[in-house]
Amino acid sequence: MSSAEIFGAVRSLINRYDPEELLDIAPEDEYDPEVRDLVGLVWSEREISAGVIAQVWLARFGASDWPGERPADLAEVAEELRAIRAAARS
Repeated sequence: MSSAEIFGAVRSLINRYDPEELLDIAPEDEYDPEVRDLVGLVWSEREISAGVIAQVWLARFGASDWPGERPADLAEVAEELRAIRAAARS
């Protein structure tokens, strides 16, 4: 996968979950700063887990309810990011 493909896959993933419920009124690129952080995670050797995703998210959104109210979402996102990582490395 190219860098652009990885970015697109991560953006699509995050937009599908719309963690802050902003996409009804915000543009498609609303979460791009967080997507860039998650793409960096995909390229790194760092563990991809729900806890790490929560850290990334809270570093940007601070008072976000997403990690606390929808932990299953974080686990699913982590699983999909691990799959993107595997595809990027193959």
